[in-house]
Amino acid sequence: MQSLPGAHLRRVADRIKAHLDAGASHVSVQVLDADQFALPMNQWRELATVLANFA
Repeated sequence: MQSLPGAHLRRVADRIKAHLDAGASHVSVQVLDADQFALPMNQWRELATVLANFA
């Protein structure tokens, strides 16, 4: 499994913020992995650091 580099996490955060600034009350985020049967635990943990800023 690959991790998300910091630049990608910032882009994700920027996109989420753009949706919220445009009036969205909810934003869905999905993590996809090359291995469709693996749970992307590391990516979820990294994404959680970004999503915590929107709580």
